[in-house]
Amino acid sequence: MGSILGFLLVLMAWYGVNFVLGTGLHSYGFGSGGYVYVGGFVAFEVLVIVAALLRRRAEEAKKRPEVPAPGKLQPAS
Repeated sequence: MGSILGFLLVLMAWYGVNFVLGTGLHSYGFGSGGYVYVGGFVAFEVLVIVAALLRRRAEEAKKRPEVPAPGKLQPAS
């Protein structure tokens, strides 16, 4: 998940320098458009991260032993 977040940071920095900053030394890559594509990609990647976190949480919940409530007797085995 960290690598996905790192890639998104690089993507947003690249997009900001090449398409948003159109002044000074950064004007070499000035362009327009692409907001929908970059925004859609970022939204998709955020959904992937959220899905991975939810799946990990569910897997960890399965591994935890069930703790009985206080005062409740456990059956003899």
